[in-house]
Amino acid sequence: MEDRGCQTKEVELWWEKGKGLKNVYLWTFAKTLSVLNISMGTSEEDAQQRQAAMEEALDTVAKFNLVLVMEWLAYAPDHTRDVLGFQNMTTMTERIRPHINDVSRNDGQEQNQLGSAGISKASWTPESYLSKEQYKIMSEHLALDEILTDAARRMFLERIVCDDMSENNFLT
Repeated sequence: MEDRGCQTKEVELWWEKGKGLKNVYLWTFAKTLSVLNISMGTSEEDAQQRQAAMEEALDTVAKFNLVLVMEWLAYAPDHTRDVLGFQNMTTMTERIRPHINDVSRNDGQEQNQLGSAGISKASWTPESYLSKEQYKIMSEHLALDEILTDAARRMFLERIVCDDMSENNFLT
């Protein structure tokens, strides 16, 4: 995690203050703000609410001509060039620290030519950083985001592998 000037330095306190962070990807891509209040309960109504929000979010993400996975940008230059028409794709492999102009990267990981295989030094595993209790809390709060992220990763992989977007070429 990077210090971006936040006054609260402890993850547990920061997460508690950030009530709007629960399933943030889901409510970003679903059209309704009611997903902020979706219960992770076990009732049929809770399950139907989650399903409806996930359907909306997946439909929205699927409409994008370009779906990218930050950890796999090194695999995306050709696809990005094809979809957007950009010619210079060198920045797709440069690692940056967003929003921190005065802190340059100096960890030997400035360039990523290996895609996901090259991010090990620049990554951390939440289980080793968070307490068991906080990991459990965040896992529950982000469970639907994990599902949506996995689906978006699948879309990304299908789109960079398939020659065209016809349904016959999609992986099954």
